[in-house]
Amino acid sequence: MASEGYSEIRGVRKGRGRKGSRRQSPCIIKVGDDFREERPVVYVRAEDASGTASLIAQLDIRRTVTLIGELRKAVAKLQAEAFPRIHGYSLTETIGEGGFCRVFRAIRHVDESEIAVKVLLVQNEESIARFTREVEILTKLSHPKLVKIIDSEVCNPPFFYTMSVASGSLKSSLKLELLEVFEHVSSGVDFLHSQGLYHRDLKPGNILVFNGGARVSDLGLAYKPGSADSKLSSTNQGLGTDFYSSPEQLGGAHFLDPTTDVFSLGRILYWAITGEDSQFHPGLLSPNWRDLVEKACMQNPAYRHRSVREFMVDFRNAYRNQGVWPVRVSLSWCLLYPSSKLFSGAFQELLLVLEGDDDYEKSQVLKLFTEALPGQVANYFKSVAHELETESLGRSSPLRTLSAFFSDNGTANQVLSEALGLIDPEDEHRWVLEYVAKPSESSE
Repeated sequence: MASEGYSEIRGVRKGRGRKGSRRQSPCIIKVGDDFREERPVVYVRAEDASGTASLIAQLDIRRTVTLIGELRKAVAKLQAEAFPRIHGYSLTETIGEGGFCRVFRAIRHVDESEIAVKVLLVQNEESIARFTREVEILTKLSHPKLVKIIDSEVCNPPFFYTMSVASGSLKSSLKLELLEVFEHVSSGVDFLHSQGLYHRDLKPGNILVFNGGARVSDLGLAYKPGSADSKLSSTNQGLGTDFYSSPEQLGGAHFLDPTTDVFSLGRILYWAITGEDSQFHPGLLSPNWRDLVEKACMQNPAYRHRSVREFMVDFRNAYRNQGVWPVRVSLSWCLLYPSSKLFSGAFQELLLVLEGDDDYEKSQVLKLFTEALPGQVANYFKSVAHELETESLGRSSPLRTLSAFFSDNGTANQVLSEALGLIDPEDEHRWVLEYVAKPSESSE
């Protein structure tokens, strides 16, 4: 038998899976070593689109040429067989994946144009009903800020619909200007509400970006009170995405109104500002954005904005008063999470705060660092070191700014010293924290 772990290769996402796991990805090649054998043997497993796994090769790892050749043959074979066969289309690669569906890039035979095909993979009575309803809604409704269906099949498997290929989702790109994104998304959601529909699954991954701006997609959880298909909603406890879904939706409430989508818009705005969707701390935002986000995301729906239009009135006021990325304090908080996509810009914003004259913002920065865990601070300064090295920024000026800011605060310096103790002395990114925590020694 092969070992419990397999490493994925051939350009498919890296990771390790347990033996016999049913991971839903087409054309996965997994290679694992079994060192219980007297010689190093490589076992190759493959999973097709349905998640069915089978042992396709058992190779001597020392026969490198044979191994590579066999793997190439296996990959070619699976690429030809793994994708669903849809008449009139040639599916070429996976470009998106959700809980029930997968989106493929494809070539339409009739005109050789590139198109996106969304295919239902999990086929049970409820998932088919939801997919069919999504197709019906998108086919019936026409709005420039909703995705538009070109072709579909909901009578016989494979169930699918086609649409234009997006350049990505809001989750993968923040290139659109913030006001533009929310004007587009709110327009699409407000139109749904005017038709008596609530989206219930608004999140960055379901906002697709096209040349014409952002569009709302994925209406699989769309809900219309009193409709014949509202029975689907009686079994939807736990559906949606926790961070972006309202508490009443996650609690399985049988009555929802526009405020449940307003809640999601508030959480999306929070994510767009901070880059984080694991923790929610609106108190760290600057006042105008904080008031907007807190109201939209109230636990009690009675205290939220009553409609998307009301939410957007407050959004435009906050935008006009503070600009697109004026929330330096919240971006500074974001710096405590080095994996954030906004790290580089947030670091520049932090320097502007420290070099500026706004004592309130400076006090908030100090609060962030003194309340943070030493491990967070350690990771933050390691990322600062990486930023200074990769961006070829002048080291002395940013470091002087940081050290001058922290040198007069004993509590902050204590946190910095504790953080320094967590970084390996041999770590190449330790030097920034050494300079900031001990400026007198480092500058000599």
